[in-house]
Amino acid sequence: MAEQGPAGYTVDQALEAIGYGKFHAKVFLYVMLGSVGEAMELMLLTYVGLATKADFKLTSSEENLISIVTYIGIIFGAWLWSAVSDSFGRKPGFLGAAIVTSVAGCLSCLAHNYMTLMVFRGIVGFGLGGAHVFTTWGMEFVPRFKTGILTIALFACCSIGTCLEALLAWLIVPTFGWRVLFGVSSLPSLLVLVFYKFVPESPIYLYSKGKLEDAIKVLMEGATLNGKALPEGSLIPENIPVAATATNESSLTEPLITDISSSGGDETSEERGENNAQQAQPGRLSAMLHLLTTWIRTTVIRWIKTKFFPCIKSSFLRIKMLLSATWYRKTILLWLLYFMNTYSYSGIIHLTSELNSQDITDRGFYKNVFVISFAEFPGLCLAAWTMQNLGRKLAMVNMLFMGFLLFLVQTIDQCQTIMTSVFATRMVMSGCFVAIQMYTEEVYPTPLRTTAVGIAIIVGRIGSIVWPLAPAATGADDTRKTPAMIMFTLKIFVSFVSVLMLPVETRLEELEDP
Repeated sequence: MAEQGPAGYTVDQALEAIGYGKFHAKVFLYVMLGSVGEAMELMLLTYVGLATKADFKLTSSEENLISIVTYIGIIFGAWLWSAVSDSFGRKPGFLGAAIVTSVAGCLSCLAHNYMTLMVFRGIVGFGLGGAHVFTTWGMEFVPRFKTGILTIALFACCSIGTCLEALLAWLIVPTFGWRVLFGVSSLPSLLVLVFYKFVPESPIYLYSKGKLEDAIKVLMEGATLNGKALPEGSLIPENIPVAATATNESSLTEPLITDISSSGGDETSEERGENNAQQAQPGRLSAMLHLLTTWIRTTVIRWIKTKFFPCIKSSFLRIKMLLSATWYRKTILLWLLYFMNTYSYSGIIHLTSELNSQDITDRGFYKNVFVISFAEFPGLCLAAWTMQNLGRKLAMVNMLFMGFLLFLVQTIDQCQTIMTSVFATRMVMSGCFVAIQMYTEEVYPTPLRTTAVGIAIIVGRIGSIVWPLAPAATGADDTRKTPAMIMFTLKIFVSFVSVLMLPVETRLEELEDP
């Protein structure tokens, strides 16, 4: 962080000056809505197959396919919403994601057959792909060296959503059925839309784009609500190193926008000639068609050419930069970590339901899933303590080592008392996820951050897709569980080695700027 000079202050100094108060409470509550909604929809995958099995006469493979389609939707959504949030802002990113999630979630409860349900759940997954934008947005309202506590709080919201969904399933499904549960689970995403206009854009994002006046408005709102004052002077940009200038998204996309805009201008003059000729056509229908085609040509097509295409191209440029000489080692290792840990975590979630009754009307099934879901809270406490005292890397090392030992125990001893080790394993894996995402958020600069996290989530969700295809996921045969547990153990070991190879520690470091 640059030291304050007589000319003014940086965005970090402003965020530190306004402290914490009502402004941050508003931001946190909104992020909580998004995080709870994401966790509830993901936890719903634990029940969706079993809940709809009787109505749609599903096989085990068809049950797993619902989860696979949802994760495929998340993969495409994570890429698109990352591109939108890095190009147009964090708010447009999570707005689009919330619209898709809430609408498709409500429609899911109206599904009349298996194919319709799969389509709606795939669209829900597409919306859930943008859930990570909430976390990035929330972290950018606090000083860059004080993101640890906030990140733990945000992940606590995910744990609340997971436990809330387990409780709702316990109360709703045996009595009212799965359709009511689907409808209730979409409520947090609907509330995100209701309160959207009351939250500001990220000041760090605005700052990184050079929109200092807009950033000042957000900071002044925060200072007013918190009863604080901004530092003296005006907001000034920090000195940007030459090497980092290449990561500035606007410098990457400006030529693209200029070229496309110029080509769009020539096309518009031709369209005007065509439109004048069409105006001579009589009839109300012709006039309506003329207005529609004019709107499509002058508004929709121009937006696609001048905004959407440059956004997609700049997204690919950012992905290319993640694999450049500066970032490729961190990127590949983090992708490996996300894949291995998501695979193992998905397996633990599946194992939780496999070790219980498969009768969807048995309340004991929901009770056990609800109890084991609480493992995420001690996992968060473990993550908070280890990251604060040991750093991000050593926190991951210690939790992965514990996970390795727990999976090893489950491989050797697969008796019914395995429920205790499943609880402990879920605790450790959820805590490890916190450390991995915090490290990822902190290690990349602002123009690359959302894209980097989004692509890492995509790689992780591939692990979620691979897990249902594993032999142990297609049946409860004990002969299939031993190879699966061995695979878990090996993947955790690979994750352990990958963390050791990460080149830097991010604790007490600022989030990097462009």
